[in-house]
Order: sequence, then C-alpha cells, then structure tokens
Amino acid sequence: MQYDAFISYSTAADDRLAPRLQLGLEKLAKPWSKRRALRVFRDKSGLGVTPDLWDSIVQALDTTRYFILLASPEAAKSEWVNLEIEHWLSSAPDAHERMLPVLTSGTWEWDAATRGFSAESTAVPDALRAAFASEPRYLDLTWARNDEHLDLRRAEFRAAVADLAAPIHGIPKDELESDDIRAHRRTVRLRRAAVGALAVFAVAIAALAV
Repeated sequence: MQYDAFISYSTAADDRLAPRLQLGLEKLAKPWSKRRALRVFRDKSGLGVTPDLWDSIVQALDTTRYFILLASPEAAKSEWVNLEIEHWLSSAPDAHERMLPVLTSGTWEWDAATRGFSAESTAVPDALRAAFASEPRYLDLTWARNDEHLDLRRAEFRAAVADLAAPIHGIPKDELESDDIRAHRRTVRLRRAAVGALAVFAVAIAALAV
C-alpha cells in the first residue's frame, strides 16, 4: 500500500492535532468519487496489531511520498520520531526536499551564520539538525490548540491544511483551494438533487396510496 504522506509526531504533544490534520488532508479537495483526497499514514490509524512495530513503520515510510513532521519539544526528544527521521533521510538523496515541517510548540530558529539550527531550537530533533543546507520553510501551527481551531470549516486551519496539501498534490495552493470549492459545490448539488428526488418519490408513493 502506498501513502501520500506520513505524519511523525509525539502523542504526548499532538495527540489532538495529528488526527485532525490527517482528516483535513484526506478531505480537502476530495473528488466526490473517491473516499479520500490523499492517503495519509498516522500510527494510530495506519497500524494494526503487529509483533514488530518498527518493521510496520519502516514499510509505511518506504512507500510514502512526503514526510510531515509535527515539531515540538516532546517530538524532538522522542526516540521514535528521531528513528523515523533518520530512516526517511537515508531512504533517498532528495528525502529532505520532501519533508514538510510543522511547528506545533517550542522554538524553531535558523542561524544564518552557522547555516544550521540554533542551539535554542527546542522543537528540532537531533536527527534533523544536519539535514538542511539552507533554512527550510515550515508551517506554524502553534496557535492550533483546541477543537475550535482544528475545524476544516475554519479559514485559518483550512489554509494551513492547503499549505501542506499543495506540494503533495503537486499544484499551487490557490488552485487546490479552487478545486476544493468546486468539489464542495458539486457535492452540495448532488445532495440537493438526491433530496429532491426522494421528495418526488415520496409524493408519488403518497399519491399511489390515495
């Protein structure tokens, strides 16, 4: 099974954000004929009961196109997160270019003088500190802390999901959002047509009964 994205995170820090982000990526610009727009791996949703957890994670990483890191001090200290990053970076020469960092808490600072992360960057895992030759772009989601913030109908969260989804889809963000609007309108039209058809059917049944 191939995945479009793999979400690496600390459950202690982002157990609420990670599933909402996964859901957003799967739903944004979803064609009406498909179950999801993207196939996203997240440990609690993508893993079944297995005697060897690491082998299952490696298998998912090896069949994934993009790596999403939810960066936090807890993730930076996590053995699992560091192992996932190490394996991802060793998988292909361009692996670092297909890594999408998302800051959820802590600090993420680039030192232009040393061309690396500063020592004060509490959200940067050790496995990632030597991965970039220039400052990587990252998405700031430190504001998304409660259920109200993590609603795809909220403009800020929807825009953040689109920021992540655009490179995975391989299209500009504004084009992706336009596709999502069109898909939503098509779904609404189909839903209204279905309701209208049911109403006509009910009237016809009532007339026959009379």
